[in-house]
Amino acid sequence: MKKLAILLLALAIVLSACSIAVAEEETVLKITWWGSQTRHDSTTQMLKLYEETHPGIKFDMDYATWGDYWDVMAAKLSGNTMPDIMQNAYGSYITQYAERGALLDFAPYIESGALDLSNCSDAIISSGLVNGTLYGIPTGTNALTLMYDANRLEGYEVPTFMTYSEYIDLAKQLYEDKGYTENFISTSGQNQVRLWVRNHGVNFFSDDGTTLGFDDPQIIADLFELIGQSINEGWGLNPEKSVAVDDFSVITAGDSWCTLHWTNELNACETGNGTPLTMVAIPAADDAVQAATYFQPSMLWSVSSTSEVKDEAVEFINWFTNEVAGFEICGTDRGMPINTEVLAQLAPSFNEQNQKIAAILTEFSGEGCSSPIYPAEPAVATEIYDIYQDYANKIRYGQITDYLGAATEFMERAQALLDG
Repeated sequence: MKKLAILLLALAIVLSACSIAVAEEETVLKITWWGSQTRHDSTTQMLKLYEETHPGIKFDMDYATWGDYWDVMAAKLSGNTMPDIMQNAYGSYITQYAERGALLDFAPYIESGALDLSNCSDAIISSGLVNGTLYGIPTGTNALTLMYDANRLEGYEVPTFMTYSEYIDLAKQLYEDKGYTENFISTSGQNQVRLWVRNHGVNFFSDDGTTLGFDDPQIIADLFELIGQSINEGWGLNPEKSVAVDDFSVITAGDSWCTLHWTNELNACETGNGTPLTMVAIPAADDAVQAATYFQPSMLWSVSSTSEVKDEAVEFINWFTNEVAGFEICGTDRGMPINTEVLAQLAPSFNEQNQKIAAILTEFSGEGCSSPIYPAEPAVATEIYDIYQDYANKIRYGQITDYLGAATEFMERAQALLDG
């Protein structure tokens, strides 16, 4: 009996030691992203698949809406609680985190082969560079489009490519005939003003990010005038209604005939509006000297420079980039795959939504239909766009009618921020 007790005790010690060893071998990867509920659900499912196929890996997931995400990330950065993997955004967003030393340089992992980008375009990968260092790996590529419900617009011609004059004529006609409003000019924000400026042959910021990319306030004043016109004449989405409806359901909930969204958001927009949508190019200024449309990384994966599990974090990004499994679950919600072999494997099984995305991106690839992406924007770009948004909002509510004066003042405030 005494021998049996000793044997059981020894067995219990061995089993306990094994349990501790297993627990110690488990690696937890903290990951954050923004998006719609559709993205949350599919990403969770994808990460669970990764856990199943990579024993010892567990994810600690955190996600938010776009509007809340950057406040959440700012708090994590200041509190030294950065996730191992963060979903990042092109432009000033990745610049801010890179310049604060918060992100991992991927170059050593590419050189060692741990991160394989051999089937990815250098032009696409370069969008993750900040000052020559690779801090972000694109999750996919996409473009901004106008989305509309073709069934509601039956009998009306909506060209794939149109000028602002053609767009405004259509908007006025739809408002007069059906009471529908547009949700592009009237809700002008960061994306729309950037596109407007690009039509004039310049980027919003200079290549080195030290100045605005233009010096004529009339460019902004003309856009301010269009915003005011859309509200005053009724064909633009009423500002009270625009804040009362969700971006992904504005067509059905807000009686708006169109909305500005990225191609990778088609699924979320169709789900939110409860109807299939058609995509066309954003309008071009009547005197445009270049197409405003550009291909952009839908978003990027970045790894925290302070992560204690950098290798495992990079391994996940390598898997996401080079395997079809993640895209089979998430589809093109994070953009069309940047790996050409993955794209070729997925194409035959594309659903109707992905076929529409592939078709419109192909059209945008035509000569003269798009222009090169703008350089990564300065860290203060978000603040500058917020100032622009404030002026645009005041115009919507009739608080500003001197459009040239407002444009001049905006540009002066923007340059002051750029000057530091």
